Amino acid sequence: MLTIDEQLFDIDETIDEVVASFLELESVKDYRKAREVFLADTILQEKIMHFQALKQSYEDAKPYAAFRPELTEIRHQLLKEKRAIDINEKVSQLRQSEVAVQKILAELSQKISSAISSDIFVDTGLPLAPHKLHHGNCSKGGRKKMFKKQERQGIIVYLYYNRDARKLNKYGDVLYHSRKMRYQVLYVNKEEAEDIAKEISELKFVKEVSLSQFDNIDKNFVGNLARF
Repeated sequence: MLTIDEQLFDIDETIDEVVASFLELESVKDYRKAREVFLADTILQEKIMHFQALKQSYEDAKPYAAFRPELTEIRHQLLKEKRAIDINEKVSQLRQSEVAVQKILAELSQKISSAISSDIFVDTGLPLAPHKLHHGNCSKGGRKKMFKKQERQGIIVYLYYNRDARKLNKYGDVLYHSRKMRYQVLYVNKEEAEDIAKEISELKFVKEVSLSQFDNIDKNFVGNLARF
């Protein structure tokens, strides 16, 4: 049974204060602005709606792929449209601002939960963060795995000039960049790798592109980005 007392009222007031302070943060304001710009672009919204309809059509027909040879072309079109949406500046800006806000919410949730108990696990939903409680590192069967192996593909991009390296950031996660050899390794979704590699190869500042498979993703992307 809920007890209504002064402590409950204090908690309620504190929640209002936290929410008010949260909405005044620059990251939150940037997110709301980015979302408004994103939603205001009617052409972009039409492209997203068309992509979603095409995706649903593809998923519905997928079980009958053996009898529908045209699905291969539909899949290529689907990946092409998805890539066009992913590299859209407004979509990219919205996603970046979403992650920034998500990090703040994660920190806030962790602070609140730790004030109650250090044993409370918070699923932050952030990239590369654990999404379930990890009960120890080792067991009789050996070391436990916290993450499932991701289906990712490495793309090696050779550049004419190092100054153009940053232009590749929108195509995937930067794993490594060699200034001396003028090449950069990107990680992308495996199913989109060939299409992305083809698109990158058509860029004027790119000398050569090749695919390379890596077994694990265990690098510090942010750290590598900071080296440019």
